Amino acid sequence: MILNHKIKHIAIFDGSLTTTVFIRRLIEGLIKTGIQVSVLGFNEQLKNKIEGVNYIKLGSNQHVFSFITTCIKINPFSFQTYRDLFFGNRKSLQKRNLQLELQRLQPDIVHVQWPSLLPWMEDIFRYSQTSVILSERGSQVLVKSKVATEFRKKITPYYHQLSAIHAVSHNISTTSKNLFHHRLNTHVIYSGLNINEWLFTLKGKRRKKQPIRFLSVGRAHYIKGYSYALQTLRLLKKKGVKFTYTIIGGKDEELNYLRHHYQLRSEVNILDRLPISEVKKLYHQSDALLLPSLSEGVANVAIEAMAVGLPVISAQVGGMNELIKDGESGFLFEGRNSMDMLKAIENYINCDSLVLNQLIRNARNTVEKDFNDKDMINRWVKFYNGVLKQPV
Repeated sequence: MILNHKIKHIAIFDGSLTTTVFIRRLIEGLIKTGIQVSVLGFNEQLKNKIEGVNYIKLGSNQHVFSFITTCIKINPFSFQTYRDLFFGNRKSLQKRNLQLELQRLQPDIVHVQWPSLLPWMEDIFRYSQTSVILSERGSQVLVKSKVATEFRKKITPYYHQLSAIHAVSHNISTTSKNLFHHRLNTHVIYSGLNINEWLFTLKGKRRKKQPIRFLSVGRAHYIKGYSYALQTLRLLKKKGVKFTYTIIGGKDEELNYLRHHYQLRSEVNILDRLPISEVKKLYHQSDALLLPSLSEGVANVAIEAMAVGLPVISAQVGGMNELIKDGESGFLFEGRNSMDMLKAIENYINCDSLVLNQLIRNARNTVEKDFNDKDMINRWVKFYNGVLKQPV
C-alpha cells in the first residue's frame, strides 16, 4: 500500500505532554506550515501550551480520580476498562487508551520521542498500518543502551518495526546502527533556532581584574557532568584565577556537597530552572558557557549560546564536534577529563580578544547556516513525506 505523499497530521507520543525544547520548536514550525499536530501523553499538568496543538491525555500518573475519568471517557462502554480499573491495571489501561486515541485520530505518522516508549507501540505495530518513526536524541542511545543490556534487548525488536528514524547527530545515528543492528532509513536533522529571536553581541575585551563569569544550563543530573566542572574549577582557583560559576538546572544535594567540599561556596551559585527570558539575560551577562556533559546529542544550550555570542567550552561527546570546531567556533575538551577541561578553559582565558571575537562570529555563522529553524522544518516535512511514500 502506498500512502498519500502529502503529510497532513502528525501524532507525537512523548510519554508526557511536556515536550522537549527540540520538539517544541518542531511543533511550532509544523503548525505554521498548516500541518495538524496532536501530542499524546500521560501527565495532567501542562504549562505553556502551544496554540493550535491538540493535546490528548492518556491517563494521569499523578491523580487517581483524573486517571479514572480519563479512562472512562476514552472507552466508556468497555467491560475490560472497568475490570482493569477495579484491579488497578494502570499500564494496561494507558496502553489501550493510546491505541484507541490513535485509532480515532488516524494520523499520517506517529512520531515517538524516546526508544523507551517503543513497547507502548506494540499494538500499533501489530494492528495498524500507520507509519511509526522514532527520534534518537541523547542518553537513551548514547548511554543507557550501551550499559543496560536488558534495556537494549527489550527495545531492539521494536526497531525492526519502525518505518524510519530521526537522529539529532551523525554520532547518534552511527551508535544506534551498531547497537541495534538495524538498516533503517535514518535522517539526521539538527535542532533549529529562529535566529531573529536571539540578539547577537560580541563580548569585546574582558577586563582582566573582573572575575570570569562561567555559566552552565541543564538539569541537575549526573549526565551533565557538573561534578567534573567543580573539580576543574577547584584547580583553576588554586592557580589564582578569579571566577564565578552559575548552574541553572535545579538544586542538587550532591552538587551542594561538592561545592562545599571543594571550597567553592563563594564562587558557585546553583539556581533552579528559569524561564527562557531569564536564561537569555544570563547568556548576555556571562563570559563563557561551560558544557561538561558526559553525553549529548547536540546540546540546544550550546546552539543558543553560540547564537547570542557567548563562547562555548564543551566536552567533546556525542555530536558536539558536529556543532563546534575546536579553536574555530568554540573550545572542546575530552569528556570526564578535568585536566583537559582545565586546558580548554585556559585556552579560552588566554585567547587574544581579536581571535576570540572572530571565533564568536564563526559560531554565530554556524548557527545561521546549519541550525536555523526554517531549514529544520523544511527537512522535517521532506522527511515525513518521504516516510509516507514507503510501503507499510
